[in-house]
Order: sequence, then structure tokens, then C-alpha cells
Amino acid sequence: MIISSNVFLKHLAIHKIDGQGLRISQNSVLLQDDFLKQVLVNYFFHCFKDDERYCFDELTSNPVKGTISSIFDRPETLHEKSIELARKLFEISDNATIKPGDFFTVYFEDCVLDDEIVEVIGLFKAEQKNTFLKIYNANDVFSVDAQEGINVNKIDKGTLIFNTEKENGYVVFSIDNVNKSSSAQFWNKTFLNLKPIENEYYQTKQLVHLCQDFIGETISNDDKPGKISLFNESMDYLKSNERFNHEEYKEKVLQDPALIQSYDAFRGERSEENDVFQQQEMPISKPAVKKSKKFIRSVIKLDKNFHVYVHGNRDNIDQGYDDNKQKSYYKLYYKEES
Repeated sequence: MIISSNVFLKHLAIHKIDGQGLRISQNSVLLQDDFLKQVLVNYFFHCFKDDERYCFDELTSNPVKGTISSIFDRPETLHEKSIELARKLFEISDNATIKPGDFFTVYFEDCVLDDEIVEVIGLFKAEQKNTFLKIYNANDVFSVDAQEGINVNKIDKGTLIFNTEKENGYVVFSIDNVNKSSSAQFWNKTFLNLKPIENEYYQTKQLVHLCQDFIGETISNDDKPGKISLFNESMDYLKSNERFNHEEYKEKVLQDPALIQSYDAFRGERSEENDVFQQQEMPISKPAVKKSKKFIRSVIKLDKNFHVYVHGNRDNIDQGYDDNKQKSYYKLYYKEES
């Protein structure tokens, strides 16, 4: 858990990547306004709400980690080292899909992580600009102007590196709110070379992916209610239990012997790629379950006329085809209408 209420912003450097190339600032940003400092701290920290942790991958050469270590050793060199980081980012940004933006390197003190007070280095990239209105008042004569700037309520790309567990690649939190798909690896992999820390959060995410992929590949697309219902029941199992046990999951959720046999084979194949699935039982991270649920579609879209939301109990939905109307149909059974 990150506690940032007393964080002190000590050093800040900003550089820009745009159509003209890399534009390097000659000096660090001098901040003397305490209110502005607090606005910036809130901007840099407020999006890090999940306990999804990373570390620098130690198996390959990692120039970013070396630069980060140098800043922790000598914080006064942040501006000089931020130029190295900006150049590294620019060198790998030669791609039409990589957006221009402002690159921030920030040094924080007095942040609390897991009851330990630690220094933090933040790397951020602001890519999206918003239009906002500014009202001026001169002797009760009002005017308005439109300006472009950064929305302080949203981080585009951001990483917090905590000065702890250096020997294991530090403890790192990282988010990318612009490219959220699993294939968007530019910031975390190409630039920072991060890998997930295999804690409860990571393990639970892998379990969710296992269930989702298994159901998606095993249940026919012709039976969308059955597919959605089974996944909802899987998520309910994760939400209502403190630990995940594969045998119990098969007994309570899958039930059907043919489905259980398919699950064992599917899990066996995935275990060769990820040893998380070799464990018979493991703790469940509730924040990971809650976050994963947001990305699960529980709706069947029928032409442009109807949306059917499925929350469970496949037996209450019948599916068929009307020869007279030459159209498919769903029949829903219920006790009460609200």
C-alpha cells in the first residue's frame, strides 16, 4: 500500500518529444509554490491504486535501472540523469504509433510503502492534452480564453520506482492508461524492461486469465449465455473464497465430467508456460479480482434492438431458431419484474 499524504517533491525535470524531435530542458524546474507542489504530487500519485507490482528484469542489460540507481545514490544529479532517460525514450520512440508528449523525471521523499519510509523516483509521460477555459476579470469586465494543457486528474503513462529491494530489481508500480491492451508493451517492456513481481495479485490475475481463456476456447460461441454464465460463476468463486483450490473449483463450478477433463488438459498445457498453474492451491487477491471483473463482458448484443445482460444461471435462458420468422431467439425465464 502506498501512502503519499506527506510526500515531498524535491527535484523535477521536464523534457519534450514532439514533431521537432527531442527537446531538452537546460535546467530542472524550480518549484517554490507549495500549492503547486501538492497539485503535482496528487497528479503523480493518485492513479496508483492497485497492488500490481513490478521490478526491473535482471536477466538482461537494463540501462534504465542503472540510471535510476545513480539518481538514488546522488539525487542532485537528477536533471543530468533525466537527459539520459529522455534520450533513451526518444531513441526507441521511432514509430508512428508512439505519441509525442512531455516526459517528467521526479524525485520524491517521505513516501510510505508497506510501513517503510522510502525515496521514490517517478517517470511519467503526458501524451494527451485537454482544452480548458480560463476566465479573466479586469475591473468586473469578464473575458474567457481557451487554453490547452494537461488534465491533472489523469496520468497517461507513469512509473514509481521505490528505493527498496534494489538487489531484486526494486519495487516498481507502473500504469499505461493510453495503451491498456496486453500487447501494448512499449512503456513497460521496451523502455523500462519491467517484469511482474509474482505476488498474490499477479497469481490471481493469472488464474482469471486461465479461467477466461479456458471458457473462451472450450464453450462454443453458439452458446454465449453458457459462456458468460460459467465465467460469472468462476468470478463468484474467486470473490467468495480466500484461497483458490483447483479441485474445489472443478467440483463447485465446472461440475460436468467432460468439462473437468478438458480443464485438466488445458491447465496442464498452460503449466508448461507458467508455473503458477502447477500449484494446487494459492491465496486470492480481492483487488485483482475486482479489477479483472471490469473487463469481462456479460452482455449479449442482438442486432441493434436488444442487449441481454447475463449474470448467472444458464438454465433460465433458452436459445433457438424460429422457422416461420427465420430468426434466432432467446427465451428468458424469471419470477419477478423490477
